[in-house]
Amino acid sequence: MKSIFMASLCMICMADAAAQDTQAVDGFFRVCMGALGDQDSGEAIARKLGFVPASAEQKQALLREGAAGAAYTGEKMAIVLERDGLCTVYAHTNDQAALQEQLKKALPPPSTLFKVSEETMNRDPDVTGTVYHLTLPTRPFADWIFSAYKRPGKYNIAISMQLR
Repeated sequence: MKSIFMASLCMICMADAAAQDTQAVDGFFRVCMGALGDQDSGEAIARKLGFVPASAEQKQALLREGAAGAAYTGEKMAIVLERDGLCTVYAHTNDQAALQEQLKKALPPPSTLFKVSEETMNRDPDVTGTVYHLTLPTRPFADWIFSAYKRPGKYNIAISMQLR
């Protein structure tokens, strides 16, 4: 039942986003939402999509300090799957605001069981972002986190999902 519900949610959410060039958002839905916090499932999906295991150096740079998990790289993106269920897609975009808007458009609509609230992140002057809290009627479900990096680097955005 849960997998049917989540597949339906992913299809609803991806309908609008799929119409645009949204590789990072698409990767987020395919891997992070597809795995729902299960690292092994996320790794299988990443490999099926053509991602390869990151080098030890890349993995160390991508995982949070002290976190256990796996990292995969592709031509334009990287995917991190941590043991605590955090899944992150890193990518580069020329228009961070447009990509965030695409993610926002993919949030569950009011016609679903989900309530969505927004929280702005301001902890680091080099990172701006928004946390989208998804809540079911009886409990919190997940947070989607969009981060935009001001400093130069291979990736300038991250889209994460953490089940709650």
